[in-house]
Amino acid sequence: MAAYTTSTAVATLLGTSFSTSTDPTTAEVNDIIARVEDFVEQVTGRIWTTATTTELFDTVDETRRGYGEPFYSSQDVQKVFFLRNRPAISIESIQVNSGGLSSENWITRATGYAGDALFYGAEGYVWFHNQAPDPGRRNVRIRYTYGVSATPNDIKYATELLVAEEVLNIQEGGQQLTSVSIGDAAYQWGSIAEQQEAYHGKAMKILQARGFSLKAEML
Repeated sequence: MAAYTTSTAVATLLGTSFSTSTDPTTAEVNDIIARVEDFVEQVTGRIWTTATTTELFDTVDETRRGYGEPFYSSQDVQKVFFLRNRPAISIESIQVNSGGLSSENWITRATGYAGDALFYGAEGYVWFHNQAPDPGRRNVRIRYTYGVSATPNDIKYATELLVAEEVLNIQEGGQQLTSVSIGDAAYQWGSIAEQQEAYHGKAMKILQARGFSLKAEML
């Protein structure tokens, strides 16, 4: 998984540089970036890069709405399978097990109008428009890639702000930065604590806005 930012970008934000001999070192800043990325994903409820995963699904019909039903009918078999992660970028493979749990026999199904299933990436589901799977438990296996192909600039910026906040924690007691330039804008602070508060506030506004917009898309 690609990082949302780099130690160089964080150094630019702080008007400094990192190396093997600085406090923190480049390696330590990279560790902070990894932890902040996890936090960003928790706040927004999704990833901002790409990842590939595999999910197993039950196929139900009108006679089976939960576990424990002793039989299946051939009427109204489930055709739509919602993926856990959205947006989905691409389907790597769709397989259907025709052999049951005791003797698996996975058969690859084709996607597209000429195949068996259609893929709806933004909505995050697969629809079997032809030859729906038979009812069964864990008998549909979908491998797919999800996320975004390029990390948005505001997510990069929020990550850099939060990493910079943590860097200032490490640098506490050292030289206090009194100004930071970002593009053509200059920001003035009187202390490290005030800088940290400013970084954190800006970052959380970005992440909360992203989180709210994503929730709206899901309604």
